[in-house]
Amino acid sequence: MGKGIVYDKINKHILCSYATDIPPYVIAYDYDRNYIIVKQRPQYKEYVIYDRINYPLGKNYTYYWIIIKRNKEVIGPLSYEDFIKKKQIYNVPDKLKFKDRICNH
Repeated sequence: MGKGIVYDKINKHILCSYATDIPPYVIAYDYDRNYIIVKQRPQYKEYVIYDRINYPLGKNYTYYWIIIKRNKEVIGPLSYEDFIKKKQIYNVPDKLKFKDRICNH
């Protein structure tokens, strides 16, 4: 995925050494050398480490995240509408698609 960024297949989350981790449950992701896009649905199980993450629609919704590698920035959690807007703002290429990497293992 990139330097300092790892997808944990067992716990289904993304660990980022320089910014906010993306908590379980990561449903899908894709990446290139500049960006990572993530589709995530929060687990009901409470993880103390993730209490600082504000899910504006509650934990029963699907959220989206963007990691901008060059800026070492993690943006999210986002609603789908906000995700599309941020993709345009940061010029995330349309070739990045969630269907390319479904996290079902």
